[in-house]
Amino acid sequence: MYSIALALLIIGGINMGLIGFLDKNLIAYLLAGYPLIEQIIYMAVGVATISVMFNWRHYR
Repeated sequence: MYSIALALLIIGGINMGLIGFLDKNLIAYLLAGYPLIEQIIYMAVGVATISVMFNWRHYR
């Protein structure tokens, strides 16, 4: 479970970095025709972030 959450955090972090530095949203670019899947990915990244945030001591 932790490896999935970590992968989602990395994807989300890279996407946020691209938005901040280059004004490019990689997820929206890759899934331009599928807004529902795009929203699901954003929700999964959010859930993964909350999961790791509250369980970080367990994963150390």
